[in-house]
Amino acid sequence: MNRALFLPEEIQDGVVRLPRSDRRAEHIRSVLRAAVGDRVQVGMVNGQRGEAEVGAVDRSGVVLRRLLLPQPPDVLYPITLQLGHPRPIVLRRILKDAATAGFCRIDIIRSQLGERSYMESSLWQDERQLQELLVLGAEQAGGSRIPELRRFWSLDRCLQKGGYPDTALRFLLHPGVPGSLDLSAACTPASASGSKPGSSTDCREVLVAIGSERGWSEGEVQQFLHAGYRPVGLGDRILRTETAVQWAISRLICLVSGN
Repeated sequence: MNRALFLPEEIQDGVVRLPRSDRRAEHIRSVLRAAVGDRVQVGMVNGQRGEAEVGAVDRSGVVLRRLLLPQPPDVLYPITLQLGHPRPIVLRRILKDAATAGFCRIDIIRSQLGERSYMESSLWQDERQLQELLVLGAEQAGGSRIPELRRFWSLDRCLQKGGYPDTALRFLLHPGVPGSLDLSAACTPASASGSKPGSSTDCREVLVAIGSERGWSEGEVQQFLHAGYRPVGLGDRILRTETAVQWAISRLICLVSGN
């Protein structure tokens, strides 16, 4: 955690009181080893960022006071992750990683080869738990904004109702699609947009579709191709979903930042 984030209702009269059991209090106590008078990095979820002074550290918890939040929220990358629903335990990790990376949107899709029960798992029954995972990712990055999280019950509905701009760059990560390019090569600004090497494409949204453990069905692959997605690969080896997401994060951030 590189910034503790709070919801508006947690601030009372300019003071934040965190019980000892709160993970942020534990971080301030045990990791930062902050003492009274020290200042720590804080922010509001999807809001301003700044510092707060430690007013008390004792057996009951931590008190923060004198919050100064002059910095605007961070700007997220215009990248949407379209993810076939993986196992819930894997999804938890991916949500945090994508939030840390600064993706602006995460769309979870019930794919034809995925386990149908995942979409009704306990993870989706608690919105606060989902938000907490995104907040954890933003805190790790030192930001305050969290991605928009959406759930689609089919790829058809995702492509029809997602509201994606026609100008978006679209990538499909799936092994064995004829004509696939290596993702590292496809994600150069020149290759992706036809522009000169080194020019930035940060004005365009990027969509990247990654399947769950069993990937996308042949019918879904064809749907993506008909919707203008460019098939890309990560080599000959079949990777875990979370590994593919990590690799895509590094390449796509280079693409949108023009590096």
